Amino acid sequence: MNDVEKYKGIKKYWDNRAQKHGRSAQATTNDYYMREIEIRCLTNAISEFSKRKEKFTVADIGCGNGYSTIKLAKKYPEAQFNGFDYSENMISFAKEIQDQEVIPNVAFHVLDITKDPIPEKYDFVFTDRCLINLPSYALQISAIESIYNALNDNGTFVLIENFIDGHNSFNKLRKEFGLKEINIREHNFFFDKNKLEPFLDSLFKSIEFINISSQYYIGSRIIYSKICAGEKIEPDYFDVHHKIASKLPFIGNFGPIGMYSLRGKCNESGE
Repeated sequence: MNDVEKYKGIKKYWDNRAQKHGRSAQATTNDYYMREIEIRCLTNAISEFSKRKEKFTVADIGCGNGYSTIKLAKKYPEAQFNGFDYSENMISFAKEIQDQEVIPNVAFHVLDITKDPIPEKYDFVFTDRCLINLPSYALQISAIESIYNALNDNGTFVLIENFIDGHNSFNKLRKEFGLKEINIREHNFFFDKNKLEPFLDSLFKSIEFINISSQYYIGSRIIYSKICAGEKIEPDYFDVHHKIASKLPFIGNFGPIGMYSLRGKCNESGE
């Protein structure tokens, strides 16, 4: 199957998932508490940015049904949020939520990051497990370049995506506890951090990375999974072990989900 066919299949997956979950918090991920961690990280990043600029614009690339976008827009009424997604079904539900809750500082648009230029420029842009749904590294890099071109010179780009090194370290630890490896979903293409970072370094003045899933995955996918295996029960994403693990500090590299905070564009000389 070539990239075009894979891409169509992935889009169909998300269109169908939107129909199934509608306005639910689980429209884009079953893992509610991991999503809460990501929202907390984005909240902290936007709060830090707001110290530099009183009023600012934010773009959420791959916003799904707008669950995270709307929560953030409510926290920052002084900022204008725009959510973009290639799934018409997802955007339809995002607009339903927006209309129901009457949130004036957010708007949603259908946009295919692999084909459509991002309209206007933004002070703060983020992706949250969006680019891993592109079936090749070439498409991922092209999407990042599109985001870079839509970012103001002194802006911030927060990239929350899945990385193969953290995923492999995590699976190695599961094996040591007698647990089966967790496979990468067929509609995901994880980043290679060692390959991606030099590219990001050529674009941005400041780069910071942190694995935001490590302790959470140890608590939820190893300790809790071991308990479930012993008791022969199916894991529950809303079990208290997930909730407790979501409050742990970020330590180690035993989970797939990491966050790059990228600030300021390099000039033409790369300095």
